[in-house]
Amino acid sequence: KALKKFERGAEEKRFYWEIITKNDFHRISEFDALFIRTTTNVNHYTYTFARKAYSENIVSIDDANSIIRCSNKVFLTEQASLKKVATPKTIIVHKGNRDTLTSELSLPIVIKQPDSQFSEGVYKAGNVEELNAILDKLLKTSDLLIAQEFVMTKFDWRIGVFNKKPLFAC
Repeated sequence: KALKKFERGAEEKRFYWEIITKNDFHRISEFDALFIRTTTNVNHYTYTFARKAYSENIVSIDDANSIIRCSNKVFLTEQASLKKVATPKTIIVHKGNRDTLTSELSLPIVIKQPDSQFSEGVYKAGNVEELNAILDKLLKTSDLLIAQEFVMTKFDWRIGVFNKKPLFAC
């Protein structure tokens, strides 16, 4: 449905548009711009596409730098803190501070892998035993994790930023 809206918008503006797939990497240089409408992260083909677009001086949304930054929850946590953006109480977890979490956050606690997305790599610990099991598992493969207070909400919030300006909240 969203792609159909983009299609109509492009046609109204008289843009030539074409949907390409992960198999079309060799075609990137044929285009003036790349608009990525799928999952992005540094271990995904979309990052390779964005880097190729950058190397060819082709505008890309999402661009490679944004993919790197926005797929790193530790970076986002630090930026939100620096910019004084209100968030649930958040702690960057490592082996040295894991035992202090329940004194700083009340249960349940949400634990996130730094590169998690769409609820993959996101866990909710309802008690100390669950928390320790999650931390034991995740700290084997990542030096840093994100711990947040659990805030019940009916919504999964997204904030869209374009050219360093907020574009939408949904």
